[in-house]
Amino acid sequence: MSAGIPENKDLKKYRAFGLTISSELELPGLSQGDGEVEVEILLGAVPARLDAPIIGKTRFQATQREFLMHTKKFGSFYLTDGSRIVVQLNGETDPEGDGSRQYLLGSVFGALLFQRGFLPLHGSALSFPDGRCFILTGKSGAGKSTLAAAFLDAGCRMLSDDVCSIHCGSDTPIVYPSYPQQKLWKDSADLLEIDTGNLKFVPARDGKKYYRPVPVSYRSESSPLAVVYELVLAENIPGDRNATIERLSGTEKFLTLAKNTYRLWFAKYLGVQVPHFMQCSRLASTVQVSRITRKTSGNTIGELRDIVMADFNGLS
Repeated sequence: MSAGIPENKDLKKYRAFGLTISSELELPGLSQGDGEVEVEILLGAVPARLDAPIIGKTRFQATQREFLMHTKKFGSFYLTDGSRIVVQLNGETDPEGDGSRQYLLGSVFGALLFQRGFLPLHGSALSFPDGRCFILTGKSGAGKSTLAAAFLDAGCRMLSDDVCSIHCGSDTPIVYPSYPQQKLWKDSADLLEIDTGNLKFVPARDGKKYYRPVPVSYRSESSPLAVVYELVLAENIPGDRNATIERLSGTEKFLTLAKNTYRLWFAKYLGVQVPHFMQCSRLASTVQVSRITRKTSGNTIGELRDIVMADFNGLS
């Protein structure tokens, strides 16, 4: 991994995931960056295949230093040493490049964070006024984005949506901010009475999503991580309640963090399973991990928000 990249004055500089980025591809919505460039994004041709990959699938190929991704709709991406990304756009299926940018800031940066030694969790990271951060994680459809939006309306600030960049190198794990916008499902926006008329549509395989800019509610500074909340859906909950919360311990904390790692299979592709195991183990020993079980039907967002706030306020 390069310690620093010679600055190209013709490239725009951004700040995301705790990294200063120079990019030939415009990345609207990201914060302006300064300082030494750590990641360079260039437009150009990428190789069809890698030499002697650890994983040699059709769409994904990887060595310890390289990661190659091919997509039909959004083009191809070639990542090296966690410091350079070459993007080959597909102008026929993605003429505006919106899907390419989404894929770049999701899967591609997920792989880059693995290469740079960060732990990427799949979820939304928010902070309370005292600066401490919590992460909402769980399977797609569990309600992460909806609950995160409700917390923003209650005065919390967002650090990241979808990919949470965590540094576990000290006793206090740190979450780095990504960019000041949130992806919302159409039904989530309707539930929270958010007008989608002026929001930009996000290309998605499994439904309608929109970018919701949150510049006022965005926290641009890193934040210490205190709790990870996993959201789980259930048909029925004992006692006719809409939701319950359980603080996890031991191996269950580790397994919850591991299974909610963003693109977990990338760790195998890149040959970093052991470092990833150690990161999840270290994080499990330093933060609280809780599971919130909610009913699959009914509007419980206000109740869920109250449960999380009461639990967070009860931290020692």
